[in-house]
Amino acid sequence: MDVQTMTDENTAESQEAPEEATPPSQPVEPAPTLGEAFIKDGAGVSKEEDLLHNTRLTPNGLFISEQLLTPLLATFSTWHQEHHEKHSVLDHAKGIKKLFHADKPQLFYLLDGKTCLVGFLIPGTFHERDKLPFPFYRGSLLEAKNYLHMRDPFLKELRDAEEITDSNGFRIKITSGSTPLFVTNQVLLHFAELVRASKQFVKRHPAVVESIRAVIPALCSLWRKAPKASKNKKLLIPSQWRGDKSVTFYLAGEFIFVVDKENSLVGIFGSKGKNLHELLISEFDDLKKKSKGKRLRGFTFEDKGRCLGTVPSERDGSFLVEPTAFKEFIDKAVAHQDARKKLPNFFTVRDCLELLGQTFRQTDWSEPYQLPKNCIREGLPNARYRTTKDWVFVLRGKRNIVGCIDRHKGDLKPQERRHHSNKGRSRRPRRKSA
Repeated sequence: MDVQTMTDENTAESQEAPEEATPPSQPVEPAPTLGEAFIKDGAGVSKEEDLLHNTRLTPNGLFISEQLLTPLLATFSTWHQEHHEKHSVLDHAKGIKKLFHADKPQLFYLLDGKTCLVGFLIPGTFHERDKLPFPFYRGSLLEAKNYLHMRDPFLKELRDAEEITDSNGFRIKITSGSTPLFVTNQVLLHFAELVRASKQFVKRHPAVVESIRAVIPALCSLWRKAPKASKNKKLLIPSQWRGDKSVTFYLAGEFIFVVDKENSLVGIFGSKGKNLHELLISEFDDLKKKSKGKRLRGFTFEDKGRCLGTVPSERDGSFLVEPTAFKEFIDKAVAHQDARKKLPNFFTVRDCLELLGQTFRQTDWSEPYQLPKNCIREGLPNARYRTTKDWVFVLRGKRNIVGCIDRHKGDLKPQERRHHSNKGRSRRPRRKSA
């Protein structure tokens, strides 16, 4: 049999027994969520006015305005008890979690023409949209966490603030203080970043995490009590404001407000915790960039690991400054009787670096037994020390400055120092017995 005959036979066999085509698989619709089932049952929103003005069906779920949340949760609790758990009643928190799949529903803006709705999204696909009575919306929702819309109805309800739009654009006018304060949207966003970075502030004002608009009442409360910074007060400020006589500093809790002559809030910075840390980093990096490799008085920038730079000593060369040591020096120099006199009242990071270099230059090595007990750094058993009559600098290894101690106050907290009867005594090594 030749090759052509075999090919013809195989072709005939393949024609006689064709393979059956596999039918395409049908997509399986996911089971409806609890929120979808609740809405499809018609147990959600029933008033025609609410349907038209306070709801929108979106591709990702049902949007409801914030004023519908409480009555909707009450209805959902009843429906859930009838259809799922007859012997249990959902409280507010459990209702939120089951309906929105989150402990706290996220706040959104929905802009439909000239209408600005503020509310929440019940997640779901709602495949049979034509059978539901809600207006359909194809646009995107805007997260209120990092956005404030000028038509937010919340702004009309504020007691100590109002929205104004004039030749200067959209601003918030704060009226809680003795003088009005004007805040732009950009400054408000920056303030939100600062307050959200403060754990203590968030504990007192938890709503600031959820939306920009919640920051406004918090700003009002701070402005109500904020005094002007005295000209004699020692205050660390960003370098951009140094010597600027057109601005005034206000002490607003753990924040400093910078206000110009037109009562506009033109700057905010933190004076504690993470915000102070970020300010120091930002100011240092900016100073380093502007210096272009040039030395400051008593300080030289270096790129060695996490060290900031070097400070000189009179006889033993230069030493590396770690960030923790610089931060401690700033904290203690402001309270030190002699060091604070060498700082301007409104001082900058540059002033502190130069004062650190000037102070460290006068140091000499000291053994631990030569120091008061409360000047020994706990948790660093192999630490070395360089001292002056007023300061103790803590070193790790040969040349890394990691800490700074006011010699007259010691390294312990005040309440701890009260319990140390040997305060100020020198500790000498014990003699070894023969």
